[in-house]
Amino acid sequence: MVKIYLGRLEIADEWRAALAAAGYEVLAEDPPDDPAVGDLALINAREGVTSPVRHDVLNAMTTVLGFTELLQRRMDLPEGVGPKLERIREYGTRVKDLIRRHENDRG
Repeated sequence: MVKIYLGRLEIADEWRAALAAAGYEVLAEDPPDDPAVGDLALINAREGVTSPVRHDVLNAMTTVLGFTELLQRRMDLPEGVGPKLERIREYGTRVKDLIRRHENDRG
């Protein structure tokens, strides 16, 4: 299971629940010096998330959402894949909206 280290960052319970529902283990501690591959460390955006990082995340999410939409249009998907694609679309849209709201709040 991928771990997300929050350190001193405080996030809303609904975000913790969403991350847990997506299969992440959310920890309120700093990451180890040598974290496992795939583990994430979240920081307060006001403490150092740069514009290029936001841009790269938005581009990545746009790509993921675009491919998800293309897959959702297929008629030959195996049973059970549709709801998983919808979940990817839902969470991807949340991430993009969160980043855009943050950018609007800053500007």
